[in-house]
Amino acid sequence: TNTTYSLQIFNLSDECGNTLLNPEAEITWVSPEPGDVVIHEILFNPWPGGNDFIEIANISSKNIDAAKLMIAGRDGAGVLKNPVSLKSAFVTIRNGGLMAFTTDTMGVIPFYPALCRDNLREVVSLPTMNNDRGCVVLLDDSLEILDEVEYDESMHHPLLAGCEGVSLERINPSLPGDNRANWHSASSSAGYATPGCPNSQHSFDPSLQSGVVFEQTAFSPDNDGYNDELLIRFHLREPGLTANCMVYDTSGHARVRLLNNAMPGVSETIRWNGEDETGSLLPPG
Repeated sequence: TNTTYSLQIFNLSDECGNTLLNPEAEITWVSPEPGDVVIHEILFNPWPGGNDFIEIANISSKNIDAAKLMIAGRDGAGVLKNPVSLKSAFVTIRNGGLMAFTTDTMGVIPFYPALCRDNLREVVSLPTMNNDRGCVVLLDDSLEILDEVEYDESMHHPLLAGCEGVSLERINPSLPGDNRANWHSASSSAGYATPGCPNSQHSFDPSLQSGVVFEQTAFSPDNDGYNDELLIRFHLREPGLTANCMVYDTSGHARVRLLNNAMPGVSETIRWNGEDETGSLLPPG
């Protein structure tokens, strides 16, 4: 297992005499090992009418068939319960790739329009996840534990008005899943969940300087396709902060609030089209 072999076939041709141009193929019997795939994001308290989802990240160099993966929970005594296979998704998680699984994609798509639909798959069943607390266990098809997360709603950002529809994202996939500090609520600007997409609260390189960058010093919101929006990019060294953004005129009067106690990701872009809250275009300055 997990060893790549080279198969070489010579002197093979079709009925017309065309010989095989690429006589060498690589064959690997892939078996996931602990640390190859991890639980990357979980939504355990969906919006009314919505569905839970569990996102898996492949951080190995292998391409792993979802048929080799199972998801389970634990009962009150800590015993594994309801292990279900992901083989009904009929998908391979590529190395470095993500895949989110749910029992009904239409319980996810309408609520998170910014999701990566190609990375969202429907499966026959998933273990029941309680809305307040629980456990998600990722296993291989031999029931060997690959990763495990104990979650509860207190892991969400304390300033959230409610936890419905907000996922927990893993900040650093290389750190243990049982590290509570390695989980954070998805950012408000990302729609509170990122099924199938890179996490809004992904690990950020602390060696990079945090701060705010203006893409241009002036912009012209005249809809001519050139510098129509002001782009404000900011980077943070860690999640969990609250962001406010105000636009003032040259007299120091507040004219527009672009962010109001928002819960940002570690890397965000704010766009402003030059309008106030009523949709009226403000004058220069």
